[in-house]
Amino acid sequence: MLPCAGEFGGMMDASSREAGTPQTAKSTGTEEFEVLAHGLFPRTAVSVEYRPGRSFRGPSAEALIDRAWQTYLRTSGEAGIMVYNGALFRLDSFERTDGCLRLKLSDTDFRECIGTAGAQFRSAFPDLPQANPLAASVALVTGDGKIIIEKRSRVDSRRRAYHVIAGYMEREKDGRDPHPFDTLKREVREELGVDLDEGHLFATGLIRALYGSEVCFSCCLALSFDDVLRVQDCLGKDSEIETLQSVADSPDAVASFLAAHPADLAPPGRACLLLHGRERYGEEWYEAARCHSPRPDL
Repeated sequence: MLPCAGEFGGMMDASSREAGTPQTAKSTGTEEFEVLAHGLFPRTAVSVEYRPGRSFRGPSAEALIDRAWQTYLRTSGEAGIMVYNGALFRLDSFERTDGCLRLKLSDTDFRECIGTAGAQFRSAFPDLPQANPLAASVALVTGDGKIIIEKRSRVDSRRRAYHVIAGYMEREKDGRDPHPFDTLKREVREELGVDLDEGHLFATGLIRALYGSEVCFSCCLALSFDDVLRVQDCLGKDSEIETLQSVADSPDAVASFLAAHPADLAPPGRACLLLHGRERYGEEWYEAARCHSPRPDL
């Protein structure tokens, strides 16, 4: 069953690779992320192999990571953003074949995410692995045809003002049998108080951005946008959310939103909306939306 009314596209051809440094806008001249896979994947088409353990980087690299982390703690604190070193899952590699997406995970944390994403680390240790934590994000479409957009109250060098509903795969919450579908359902429940129906939930692709990788989703709710606001209001205000906004689930509206927010929409959020549109509105829309959305200078 499709997440919303309309036709969706098929799978990409088979491929596999390690989830390395992204080919971002600086190198491609187009986007701040790289699409690693796209298509329409139900839960049964996404498998996860998790092997506990961390990458070894050596004392010099760890010292650089720690300096970057301490700087980030200071600057985030000055911006009023609460930060903690959460235990995360690292995407080591992926394989896409026979209409399935297979993910191989190990361990990392938020400190390593911050410390290895910067240009200084990548320049000093080009052969060492980045943290590459895996997250999940969703183009969540309400019953009255609106995509939910999160407006963040505080931003810094990493966080931007707009995003779709998203969150990291966390070892403390997602256990020893992690799956991005479970992570996405947990995040939506935590932020909105809404339970997702897996019959309407599909992964639309896998992307790699500067701070990690993300499984993008599309899902349709029975609730209207106003119903979601009422349910979310009963949870109490999330300290990260200033307000929930929406954009109509239509080719023109989503393209206009992307064009209006070239610098303050999180790159994974942009990718999630583009991949939702790629499956829902078609390949021609996807290419046009990318070309007609001005990108920030990096």
